Amino acid sequence: MFAGVTGRQFEEEFGRAVVAWNGEYTPYRQSLRQVLGSQKPNAALCEQGEALRQETAKALGVDASQVTGYSAIGSCLDKKHGVDIVFSFQGLVVTVDVTLSRKERYKADVIVGQDDVRLGLWLAADRVRYAFKWAAQKSVGC
Repeated sequence: MFAGVTGRQFEEEFGRAVVAWNGEYTPYRQSLRQVLGSQKPNAALCEQGEALRQETAKALGVDASQVTGYSAIGSCLDKKHGVDIVFSFQGLVVTVDVTLSRKERYKADVIVGQDDVRLGLWLAADRVRYAFKWAAQKSVGC
């Protein structure tokens, strides 16, 4: 299914580049704000990114309009902080790294690989749901 596909091509199945990276390091929170402030919710998601957003809403048991997605592909958030997609739900943020490679360490909350796409993204969406649950518990100090 993904034979001959580069990591960048795989990422672009999920979102398109909106924020260009100028090569200078930007701290994480500033990079995140730049991505969130540079695009309309869901507008930069491509087919797989939109499918993951829809599946995440199903996993959360909410209408898809309550889960918003942003593409960080090509930005400092992608290049230096390992985040390709950002999902927001009820004021919480979950980050996603879309990758073909296996790494020892990841920086994003959720990793999505080619097996997730083959399975229909439901398992990845459940990991995003869990990450939102974990973020909610962290935000109230539990």
